[in-house]
Amino acid sequence: MGNHDILSDFQYDFLEIHLDNLIIDPFVLSHRPIDISESGGLYNLCGHIHPSVRISGTAKQSLRVECFYFGKNHGILPAFGNFTGTYKIPKRASTDKIFGVTNEKIIQLF
Repeated sequence: MGNHDILSDFQYDFLEIHLDNLIIDPFVLSHRPIDISESGGLYNLCGHIHPSVRISGTAKQSLRVECFYFGKNHGILPAFGNFTGTYKIPKRASTDKIFGVTNEKIIQLF
């Protein structure tokens, strides 16, 4: 369950809910990013942050793009919708991978 979920408690009765982190080796799934010490050395896949990047053109155009972000210890999945907003990824390591999401496809940006 996340902080933006809109389903009623009744609707959750029919779903498998994990309030704690879920381990599916080699991953630990969590709502928010967790520290490597909390993940038991597993790669953390999470949400909560709603990552985005700003890409710029040569004539001062720019566009904010929702994205999948994959760093050394965790991957952050995007969220979609006007209510959730996004968080601009501030710095990237040269080994980080970022995939932008368009209406038609997913594109590797960095």
